[in-house]
Amino acid sequence: MQNQNVPKKHSQKRKRILGTNILGALFIMAACVAVFGLSAPEAFASSCQSNTPSGVWSSVGSWTNCGGTTPQATDTIQILNGHTITIDGSNRTVLGAQIDNGGTLANGGFTLTVNGTGSGINGFTVNGTLSGSGGLTLGGVAQVIDGSGTVSATGTVTVSSSLSVAATANITFAGTISISTLSTVTNNGIVTTTGTGGITGGSSTATWTQGNNATLNFGGNTTSLLSTGTLNATNTGNTVNYSGSTQTCKAVTYHHLSFSGSGTKTCTATTVNGNLQL
Repeated sequence: MQNQNVPKKHSQKRKRILGTNILGALFIMAACVAVFGLSAPEAFASSCQSNTPSGVWSSVGSWTNCGGTTPQATDTIQILNGHTITIDGSNRTVLGAQIDNGGTLANGGFTLTVNGTGSGINGFTVNGTLSGSGGLTLGGVAQVIDGSGTVSATGTVTVSSSLSVAATANITFAGTISISTLSTVTNNGIVTTTGTGGITGGSSTATWTQGNNATLNFGGNTTSLLSTGTLNATNTGNTVNYSGSTQTCKAVTYHHLSFSGSGTKTCTATTVNGNLQL
């Protein structure tokens, strides 16, 4: 008589083999995690866009493409033409910010931190207006400042890490630009300052460098440029223009040096390699 238990033995054997394979696969996965540091995938950052002609930052309805929430520290933001978004509630941090022509980001007294890692929407690009009385902190790695708009916000613009201004930029800052220790701003475009605080440095290692053909219009009622800090202004074709009222120019070597605006301009022990315009 044929043994009726054989199929059962084969079934048990298959179960043992299957169990062994599963355990082996789990062991391999665990080994990969231990050796290669594999982990669960992180949440994707959002490219948030303004979604209303007039809204506040803290309202989900003010944004689209934002993962169903408001912009977070790993997100970028874009303020579209005809839209005004007001920063409310608390300080805000994003990875990048772009304000389009005709768009306004209003800051009523908080600090916006942009930790950019590149140019365009991944940096800080203003073709519209950043208004209000709040502060702006620019950090990140290799952030690029660009645009032809205005930062009319009167709060301090703090540069907390080295960054550059694009050659295509023509941007105006109304607040004091404060460069932190060991940080460098490399200006390759046109930057105009109009605030009374001008440009300051945290120490002698805070540096403003004029790139080739760059222009710095140093205005407002500020008496001196980087009284603490380093100004490099010798690169070919660059111009430093003291455009405010009564001012004392920093005693360094310039390529082109010019004076405009009202008031008395005072310079001592200064070398000009290019043109001097009075």
